[in-house]
Amino acid sequence: MEASLDHIATGATEESILFEILLKAGYQLTCPMEKLELAGHTVYAIDGNSLFICVADRIHKELINAVAEKHPVQFICLDRALQGERSSQGQHAGNLPRRPTGNPVPHGLKFFTPISP
Repeated sequence: MEASLDHIATGATEESILFEILLKAGYQLTCPMEKLELAGHTVYAIDGNSLFICVADRIHKELINAVAEKHPVQFICLDRALQGERSSQGQHAGNLPRRPTGNPVPHGLKFFTPISP
């Protein structure tokens, strides 16, 4: 059995995923939002630097570093975005964490992935 399940409906749009994450994180859909391009990925800056969201299927260390340079309070991405290739030592690709574990991440960035209830 997979270590984590994909709880995103087949055919869900980027916008619908973004809005669901916003609501689950406690934000109004009317809050200020800016669409950014960082390291080749679309990232949404919510309420200034309060929250950054990326709904890409895969992310890489370069994106994490680019996000960290912007100093958001939180960064949310999909679990599956972190399901990269494993090295021979069993480490996650790019040393990206799966979920917050208390381990440090670049520049002190708080790193979260949405979890379905």
